[in-house]
Amino acid sequence: MSSAGATVGFAANSGPDVLTPRGSDTQSTPPPARTTTFEPAATAVSAARRFVSDASQFADTRELELLVSEVASNAVFHARSPFTVSVIPLADGIRVEVGDRDSRPPQPLALDPSRANGRGLLILQTIARRWGSYATSSGKVVWFELGSTPGAIQ
Repeated sequence: MSSAGATVGFAANSGPDVLTPRGSDTQSTPPPARTTTFEPAATAVSAARRFVSDASQFADTRELELLVSEVASNAVFHARSPFTVSVIPLADGIRVEVGDRDSRPPQPLALDPSRANGRGLLILQTIARRWGSYATSSGKVVWFELGSTPGAIQ
């Protein structure tokens, strides 16, 4: 779970809408990925949010935390299995992968104003730069990417 080597984070630039690298400008490769596993409990969602926020080094983590909450909640409430969360630094942002033991791919629900849930994938699609899922030998992984510039939440 610990990362070796130097890390490059992101800090707010002069404008509120721009994040720029913090730390060494000469580092050519992002730091290594960090991964941890959580049990399928409601408290794991907030723990996953903290893990990703701490691992990301983003100064503004609102979008990141929202998307992690959505994907981790799906793992807890639909897969009902332990799940892994990986934070993968990219040259121009971050990729987060959440793996669980449910082989069913994520299915967006039709929007129903009377339901309190069912909007997570729409939120993911709206905010993430890219997202998707892929099958694994033990289930599936749902992933998303955010760039180093915030998108929907200002």
